[in-house]
Amino acid sequence: MLSGIGPAEELQKHGIAQLVNLPVGRGLQDHVVFLGLVVTTDKDYIGLSDLQKSQELYKHNQTGLFTLPGALEALIFTDSGVDKYKRKVQRDIEVQLIALFPDANIKRSPYVSEQIYKEYYEPMLRKTGFMCGVVLVQPKSRGRVRLRSANPYDPPLINPRMLSKDEDQDRLVYGVEKVKKLLDTPAMKKVGAQLWNDSFPACKKHCIWSRKYIKCFIRNAAFPSQHVCCTCAMGKHERAVVDERLRVYQVKNLRVIDASVMPKITSGGTNAPVMMIADKGARMILEDAIAEEKKAHVQKVPETGKIANQGG
Repeated sequence: MLSGIGPAEELQKHGIAQLVNLPVGRGLQDHVVFLGLVVTTDKDYIGLSDLQKSQELYKHNQTGLFTLPGALEALIFTDSGVDKYKRKVQRDIEVQLIALFPDANIKRSPYVSEQIYKEYYEPMLRKTGFMCGVVLVQPKSRGRVRLRSANPYDPPLINPRMLSKDEDQDRLVYGVEKVKKLLDTPAMKKVGAQLWNDSFPACKKHCIWSRKYIKCFIRNAAFPSQHVCCTCAMGKHERAVVDERLRVYQVKNLRVIDASVMPKITSGGTNAPVMMIADKGARMILEDAIAEEKKAHVQKVPETGKIANQGG
């Protein structure tokens, strides 16, 4: 936008000369993460109580807790089961079994205040167990990126508008309820798995684990997964900024090749898709360069041929 490519009203507001009017910054999406499901067990089945031993195991034979990517023991992709939305999307919920307790990840989260941590999470630290993350992987809510000023050193204004669509909240609520059912299975009962039943501070007026309580908990504790995308979308729709070859509309020799070109967020993490976009984008640049070179060569051939014929 600072270069003059973006929404007209946004550029005018900051005194930036407009080159092309395109909806840059609109349509932002991100996966929504809820880590409110903390589960205690009757003993340490994972190995959190002896991290030094786990470090030694990994150091000597690459086994144990430290072999887990991001401490994820298991993943489930499932649908939220919200009937009125079921025809629109499938597999809209990801459930994560996380081999960590709140002191290992929640305490370091920028989305949890020190007061909330001490009041709700800290009392769990003398327990053993794990966490269940519920992730909305097909959100309908969309946010926007705007300029703070015309100074390139000023950070942009980012409004993710997370959970601004009611159906996104409903999906997460149903996702949490599905996890609660999983915790009631014989396998979980065998390890003494129990959901932490202290009320979240901001939601004490609601009956614990009722739908109103879960929705309140989600609205106060859910956070973005840092899989931001879709602000320079590819396509021919009203939000489109680039074409099918990732070229910025109305601008020569300019492409966008990153997560922002996704028209909508992928259901899984964005790391692998972005690498695929980069690979495909690089190939398209080479293909177009070769095509231009051939075109230039073909244009010169008739003139050369004509001279040769005259000489004969």
